[in-house]
Amino acid sequence: MYLTGLITSIWTKYKGEKLIGATSSTTTLPVYATYTTGSNNLTVFVINKKTTSRTVDISLQNYTAPTSAQTWKLKGTGPDDTHPTFTQTDPITITNNVIHATLDPVSLTIFTLNASSPPNTSTKAPTATNIQTRTPTLTPVCINAPRGDANCDGKIDGVDYVAWLSHYNQLTSNGPKDGDFNKDTKVDGIDFVIWFTNYGT
Repeated sequence: MYLTGLITSIWTKYKGEKLIGATSSTTTLPVYATYTTGSNNLTVFVINKKTTSRTVDISLQNYTAPTSAQTWKLKGTGPDDTHPTFTQTDPITITNNVIHATLDPVSLTIFTLNASSPPNTSTKAPTATNIQTRTPTLTPVCINAPRGDANCDGKIDGVDYVAWLSHYNQLTSNGPKDGDFNKDTKVDGIDFVIWFTNYGT
């Protein structure tokens, strides 16, 4: 229960106004990003599923980044640690709209960019990394799908996350189709943890 509450509180605090395009070159390094239009703030979430540290370059597109990002890390002693810690670390420098960072093993790293420049005037939404806009395709009936699979395609991926996010904090009778992965009629943080735990399978 501790981990569920912690992840829910982190998501609630850092989720931003809307989910924007973000992709990764590998399934063991998922990337997500949210954007808040009025404040021009961008938040990037990077999950390192490996048991070793990894160095990454996160390219920001259609966004004028500030010179640094605030950084928070959720990490424990390994993949089986049910009581990881969430702490703020030193700000990281952004050069030419690229975040260059080292990710701890089995961790979630959050970068928040509080742009002081005027809001983005581009007609395109900001994006992180190699962007592909994904639109969820949900099927009306989903039988025997893995936990966390909203569109019944046999994969737990970003499309399923969008289904959860689109119905977050709502009641539903549609079960996994609407992101209610534990079928308790509520789309909430517990469902996010189910998706998060099974992501990439």
